[in-house]
Amino acid sequence: MIGMTYPTKETLFPILLVILSSGCERSVGAGDNSNTNVNTNNSACVELGEIDCLASPDCLAVYDGSTFLECIPLPEVTCPPSRTISSGTDLVAALAEVIETPWPTGNTWASGRFILTPDLEVSTTMTVDASQLAALHPGCNTRYPGVCEPLRFKLASTAVNADIPGVTFSGEEWSYNMTDPTITGAYPTMTIDAGTTVRLAFKVYTRGNQTPIHLIELYTPCPETCSTNSLRCPYGPLCYSPGDLYCRRCHEGPQPTCACQGTDGTETDGTHCSYLLSSEIQSSGTCEEGVCVTDSTW
Repeated sequence: MIGMTYPTKETLFPILLVILSSGCERSVGAGDNSNTNVNTNNSACVELGEIDCLASPDCLAVYDGSTFLECIPLPEVTCPPSRTISSGTDLVAALAEVIETPWPTGNTWASGRFILTPDLEVSTTMTVDASQLAALHPGCNTRYPGVCEPLRFKLASTAVNADIPGVTFSGEEWSYNMTDPTITGAYPTMTIDAGTTVRLAFKVYTRGNQTPIHLIELYTPCPETCSTNSLRCPYGPLCYSPGDLYCRRCHEGPQPTCACQGTDGTETDGTHCSYLLSSEIQSSGTCEEGVCVTDSTW
């Protein structure tokens, strides 16, 4: 599936507008990715404002940075076709197709989506060293030019990825134990057994003025459905718990707004809220009209 493209908010937004005006269901996206469709039964989304859009499980908010642009129907997404790989070269090629600049921020406080490879079905047991991906490394710390943390592999930090059978790591384990990020189990080398299926994603973790941490994270195969207590995001696809996390990682909403999205929708006025602006700065306050109005920052 060389040349496969994945839906982004930039490609989804203009195409969805055409679909809504045509009154029919059509495929959304570019290239040969025909796994995203829009059901115009949800066309009422375009009438919603930002806060109501974020609270609706059938709609997707479109942002330019932190500026809300439009509310659109949530695309119906199925998993993209899998891809067979048999070497480290194949793995690098699959990653090169989904790389973004800058890399998506993996810190728990951040907003923004993750783009994953399709399911990679490994046909031959392979051992891959992170040095083989050196050409994909985005560079060094701007404050201290020439100072780089080596690229490493780790399992994505979600409950479903607590273990992936058929994947083992070797070399010196690296960890970083701060409030955010907290990283454990990062290694320079990984081995994937034949018959194993994984997905991979780029992530960068910032830590103040120190050198950022760049990782290749492994996920389990694409989920066709999500559990009853989570929502399925078309980016990935990935499943997120409803509320703040889904708001930031699927809608890409700003932290003050997402802080007032709860598991049952928008929090009522006066509800306590808090959010992180970075690994070092936290704000807290109360929700007012769906936005966290802060009264303290530390």
